[in-house]
Amino acid sequence: MKDILIIKIGALGDLSFALPAAQALKTALPCNITWVVAKTYEPFLKNHRYINSLITVNDKKLYSKNKFTRAWEVLKLIFQLRKRFDQVIIAHRDPIYYHVFKLFSRGSTVQIVRDKNQSEPQFVYIPPLQIQESLAIKKLITAAVKFFNPNINDVTWQWDYSHIPRVALTLPNHFVVLHLGGGSNAKTEFKLKCWPHWEALVLRLLTETQLNLVFIGSPAEEPTYKIIEEKIRARVPDTLTRCHNLMKNLSIAAMVDVIRRGDLFVGVDSGPLHIADSMNKKVCGLYGPTSAISWGLLSKDSSIFQNKIACSPCYKDNAFFPPCDNQHRCMEKLEVSPIFTKITETI
Repeated sequence: MKDILIIKIGALGDLSFALPAAQALKTALPCNITWVVAKTYEPFLKNHRYINSLITVNDKKLYSKNKFTRAWEVLKLIFQLRKRFDQVIIAHRDPIYYHVFKLFSRGSTVQIVRDKNQSEPQFVYIPPLQIQESLAIKKLITAAVKFFNPNINDVTWQWDYSHIPRVALTLPNHFVVLHLGGGSNAKTEFKLKCWPHWEALVLRLLTETQLNLVFIGSPAEEPTYKIIEEKIRARVPDTLTRCHNLMKNLSIAAMVDVIRRGDLFVGVDSGPLHIADSMNKKVCGLYGPTSAISWGLLSKDSSIFQNKIACSPCYKDNAFFPPCDNQHRCMEKLEVSPIFTKITETI
């Protein structure tokens, strides 16, 4: 029985990409799995049947701009680990993770990297913007398994959300889930992902269809919905009964359950989008500053909408969105009509 440590702290979309890793390892090897995860996203992994234990880290402190705050959080994490593992799997590309966590391995330490000049045999090189992130992590897990069984050239890769319970929410029997986006996590703000035409799409859905709309997201994203709500109240107030705003106090578990219960998902490149895609829901994904290759959609029922211009994607898988010098054209020029048509044809 091998003891394996997985380092994948967050954010939510990154965790959804990596979620099949636990089942893949358990299927290939007799092992116990410990997973290091951000405290913010612990509910996403808690009680997962293929994960034996979770170790949490305060992501806000770990990614603080204050180096002493960061160092103290790392020390607390080291104290929580307090043992060595047969293998450490690092699903982050920053070299600092390797230098810290290899200390806890009595066997192999395997890490995904973006630099092909890194010479350690444990490094799995994935060129930036060349492969969907979940498939990149699948390559990492396959490499990790091969340390124990060289004859294994592939691993099973499927998502399991059975650990997320059904949540008591009053919802219509049929509805479309919308995630407006534009929030942030402990490391990065996502304002450039915002699509400026949500209002036009929502008004068309309310006036030209009878669909129920359920809005999910974080409280930081709710002001965008409130602007849309005011326009609806001014123009077609009777349709507000078909709008359900869950953005104020929606837990991660509730969000996953809402996505699971919805008939279709529409949203920008984000954690909720990738959760919906991994559930094989019918999905419309809106892309601009991020790569539709690296963070694309895998399900045959998912559709990508993208305004392809020379500067897109500007995000290069480095946790940094550069200032936009092109009037946000990648999202500004993404038209409503094709998305509306896809929704109405799909439902």
